[in-house]
Amino acid sequence: MTVAYTWPDGTQTQWSTVFWAVPEEELPGQPAAGEEITVRLWPDPDQGEDVTGVSIYVRNDPELETSQMGVWVNGVTSWFDTGALLSGQHAWATPGWADLDGDGTDELAIIRYEGHGTGASLEALHVLEPGEGGGYTLAATFTLGEEEAAWVEATLKELGLDQLSCGDICHFPDLFTVDIGICDPVNGPPLGNYVGTLTCTLAYDGQSLTLTDPVYVLTA
Repeated sequence: MTVAYTWPDGTQTQWSTVFWAVPEEELPGQPAAGEEITVRLWPDPDQGEDVTGVSIYVRNDPELETSQMGVWVNGVTSWFDTGALLSGQHAWATPGWADLDGDGTDELAIIRYEGHGTGASLEALHVLEPGEGGGYTLAATFTLGEEEAAWVEATLKELGLDQLSCGDICHFPDLFTVDIGICDPVNGPPLGNYVGTLTCTLAYDGQSLTLTDPVYVLTA
C-alpha cells in the first residue's frame, strides 16, 4: 500500500508501507518500476517514544546502486549515501547522541539494518558531524566488510584461536561497542557454527572508526 507522508518541514511525499528495492517488474499495489521510494524508519512507534529529536528516512534511487539515508534535525534534512542497497521490510534504523571522540560535543550516530540470511545478521554504524546550514555530514561508517573481517581473523590468531574464524554477525549493543560473531568451521559446519563473540571498543577520531580492546567470550 502506498500512502502520503508529511515531512517535518511540511513537504509531502509518497512512500510504500513496505520498504523494498526497485523491483525488476511492476507488482500489483506497488509503485511502478523506476520510481523513487522514500520511507521513514525513525521514529518507529514499535520502538517506543523518541527522545533524540531526530527523524530518519531512507530512499532508493533507480539511478543509483545504493540507498540514501536522510536525517532531520532541528528542521534541516541532510542526505548521505549508505554504501549499501537496503531492501526488504526488515529495514530499520535508530539514532543516538554521544561524544564519541571526546571533544566535548555529541556526534549523531545511527545504527541500522545491513542485512540478514542463513547464519548472518548484520548491522552498520554511521557517525555524522554538524555541517553547514544546520545540516549533518557523514564522517565515518563501520560495517563488517572484508578489511574488518581480516582484522578479526588476525586478532583471533593473536589470541591463540587459530581454528576460529570471523562470522557474519555484527551487532552494536551501544554506540561505543561492537559484538562480532565467531565461528568454528573445523568442528562443525562452515556456515553458522557460532561458538563465541569478539567484543571490541569502537574508537572514533573524528574521521574514522577503528576496533580496539578485543575480548573473546565463549558462548555458554
